This record gives sequence, C-alpha cells and structure tokens, in this order.
Amino acid sequence: MKENKRVFLSWTKGGSRRTDSLSKILNFEVFRFSIFPRKIFFSPIKFPLQFFVTLFYLFKKKPDVIIAEFCQPIIGLPCLIYKYFFKKPCIIDLHSGPIISKKWLFLKPFTHFILINSDLIIIHEKTIKEKLIFEKNKKIIILHDPPLITKPLFLPKYGNYLIFPASGDTDEPIEELIKASFFLKDVEIFITGNVKKRKNYKIPDNLKFTGFLAKEDFYELLKNSAGVISLTKWDYTLTCSSLEALCFEKPVILTDKEAFKKFFKDAAIYVENNAFSISEGIKRLLLNYDLYLKRIKKLKDEYILNWNEEVKFLKNILFSL
Repeated sequence: MKENKRVFLSWTKGGSRRTDSLSKILNFEVFRFSIFPRKIFFSPIKFPLQFFVTLFYLFKKKPDVIIAEFCQPIIGLPCLIYKYFFKKPCIIDLHSGPIISKKWLFLKPFTHFILINSDLIIIHEKTIKEKLIFEKNKKIIILHDPPLITKPLFLPKYGNYLIFPASGDTDEPIEELIKASFFLKDVEIFITGNVKKRKNYKIPDNLKFTGFLAKEDFYELLKNSAGVISLTKWDYTLTCSSLEALCFEKPVILTDKEAFKKFFKDAAIYVENNAFSISEGIKRLLLNYDLYLKRIKKLKDEYILNWNEEVKFLKNILFSL
C-alpha cells in the first residue's frame, strides 16, 4: 500500500516549536517558506510570492493531507485550491492572531471563508471556540501546544529573579512591568527577547533587558529562575511563555484572562495589566512560593496526560480522513 504523503505548511520565519513537534509526532513533512521581515510594506510582494510558491509545491508534491499553520489567513488559500482540485482534506491549525489581532481585521470575511471550507480546525485552547460561529457539524478539536521535555531539576535553590519572555508584539504591557519593578527593589526581573529599552522610561537597577537569547541560554535562564511573568492584553490566548513555565515547573504570574484561568486554574497568580496589580501579584507569589510550586508541578502532570489524549484523538481523525 502506498504511504500517505502528509505536509505541514508554514510561513513563519524560523518555524514554531508547535509545528516542528507536531510534524514529527504526526509524521508530516514540513514545507516552510518565509521571505522578507515582518513589515507591512513588504506585503504586496511577500504574500503573492508565498501563495504561488506554496501552490506550486502542493501541485508538485500531491500530498494526501495538508495541515496549515494558520498564523496568516492567506496561507489557507493555496490549501483550499489544492483541496478542490484533488479532493484531499485541508486542516487548519488555528493560531489566535487571524481571529483577534487588529492587523488581520480587514481579512475577517476571508478568514471565515477559509475556516468554513476546511475539513478540520485545530484550536490551541478552549475559549477561542466561542469566536468560531459555524454550522453545527463543523469539526473543531482542541490540541494544546506540545509539552517541552525537560530534565528533572536538582537545584538546591532557585535564583532570586523572575523572567518576562517578550515577543515584542503589541499585546505585552511592558511599560507597566517597568513601573511595577520600582516597587520590587529586592527582586530582579529579566526581560528577554528583541525588546528595546523604553527611551521615555527610567529603568530601575533591578530590571534588565537581555536582548535575544539563544534557545539554550534562554532555557538556562528560565531553569534557574524563581518564576515567570507572562502578560498579554489579548483574550483567547495561551502564551508560549506560560506553557514554558509550566513545563519547567516554574510558578507563573498571568494576566487575568479567561483562557489562562480555564487552563491554569489555581496554579497561577492572576493580575491586571497595571503596575500596582503586577507588583502585588509578584509579592503574593513570593510569600506563597511553596504552595504555587506544588500546584504547578501537579498541573504539569495533568497537562502531559491530557495532551497525550488530545494527540491520540487527532491521530484517529487523521486516519478517518
């Protein structure tokens, strides 16, 4: 019997850990095509070129199943064209950006068209399902980001610092974190990622911008930290840094959002995106550190068990397709 050809499409530069992990677990070949920086003035050249190159690849490869990393709505178009030519299933791995980010708002009808005509939609967390108003028979399943495989920690004492892994996107209230750090003289805070220091803000001595770190260096910083701060202005989002904190068994401070609360429950400290609430949340975490450490370890075990069940369910659906 001919082996199925399975392709995972991605237009994300450098790829995402989710796509890389899922493609290996599900036995999909990754086709990644990313050009030009993430600047809007490149779009008139970038997206048509990505569309035609991807479509050419699909017609040449002739896969039996396609999963599209749906960070940009336009990636769904070559998938649907291929689907209708060859009668093959098109699966959308839906990231929250095309649904909630303002930069994709003008493509909302197009995004809806892609989703409604796909064969399966994979969502990353529960709450975003309320944004997907489709007919009742539309297949939508939940598959959280894959757990990081981490080695057991044998550190006698964690460092007296917290980290804020920043993506540099507009949803991060970094200015409020800077203000909060003035109330926390005894706690060091590291902001990682390509985030520039705010020129209009005085930066306290206990707050440091590390710049972009190699993966190994970032994980070392995370492993030795006391905990993680993961804040967002967006709803319907489970941040990568919150799940990294979970996998490294690090107590975490999160924005008071429904997506976070449904997933982390009582295993996290929840704050508003303002300086006072953030600083009080950090103080509360440090005062009750052992309690939240115990809860995050318990949640990690549940997360791994549930994720394995989610993958098993997805594999069954892929087999039926």
